[in-house]
Amino acid sequence: MVMRQVAQILTALAFFTLAFMPSAANAATCEGKDLLKQLEANNPKAFANIMGQAGRALNGNALLWKIEKDADKPASYLFGTMHVTDDRLLDVPDEVLDALNGADIVALENLDVLDRVVTRQRLKEIPELWKFEEGKSLRDYMSEQDLEVLRTAARSFKVGFYKMLKFKPWLVMSMISTSRCERTRKASGKSFLDKAIGERAQRINAELVGLESLREQLSAMDSMPMKSQVAYLVGTAKLADKSEDSLETMIQLYLQRKIGAIQPMFSYYSSKSDNLKTAYTEFQTHLIDKRNIVMRDRSLPLFDKGSSFVAVGALHLPGEMGLVNLYREAGYTVTAVW
Repeated sequence: MVMRQVAQILTALAFFTLAFMPSAANAATCEGKDLLKQLEANNPKAFANIMGQAGRALNGNALLWKIEKDADKPASYLFGTMHVTDDRLLDVPDEVLDALNGADIVALENLDVLDRVVTRQRLKEIPELWKFEEGKSLRDYMSEQDLEVLRTAARSFKVGFYKMLKFKPWLVMSMISTSRCERTRKASGKSFLDKAIGERAQRINAELVGLESLREQLSAMDSMPMKSQVAYLVGTAKLADKSEDSLETMIQLYLQRKIGAIQPMFSYYSSKSDNLKTAYTEFQTHLIDKRNIVMRDRSLPLFDKGSSFVAVGALHLPGEMGLVNLYREAGYTVTAVW
């Protein structure tokens, strides 16, 4: 289950898959179940162990952090987002709105992804990062048995199985890990939290900046070893029928500010698979830790310019290599607000 669960909150993947989705007339309502609630009922010991580890996770129980250093400079803020279109995520608390409304600078992961047309144009400029070169395809890296698993998972996606084979594994994983209702809502133009923050920044005349380019984000994903990409893809495809439940589980963890539960949950579900554990390590290194260094280096100068509001995917906040800890190591006082 965790392959699907982790995929739902991948901090970069959810953005640009919008460009591959067909248009839709109406938004859909998702009706998934919370998988952790089911685990609590069926295996309370395992659930307690996961949540115990979550409680001990470094900086894993808050989404809004106040950043301070010099008394004569205004405070800045770090906020963790989730890149899905659920209305519950758009209903942010007053603490977040106050921090955002008081910002001189608002920094998002990537500004290109706020505009679907711009995203498509950027993707056309860098095809080597998301699709195979001529003569290569997923068939060169997957067994016939695994390809059949992928074929089954792809049936609900209008792009089509044979076209998918031309895409890199990380992109296909992103496409099939997105639930049908989420795809429909995004294709209909429904907003998501990062976009709403960017739009609010424009309304209050704050300076809006991006911490990464789309090329950099895609390069990070493409840098994962092919074996790990394929392992993630196969694991995700096997659980295509759990996408609605997985989405709801991740939303519940986010709303409860229990981001620290993600890693122990993964460890529980992947304990019998060495391939998945290796793949997750690669994911953490290439898509989270390395990018956190870049985000830290590009956001620190913003704090010296004025009150800044940095909004990035929630997985970039916790842990020793998370942004909260990296800011502290850079000499800042970072305090949980919400």
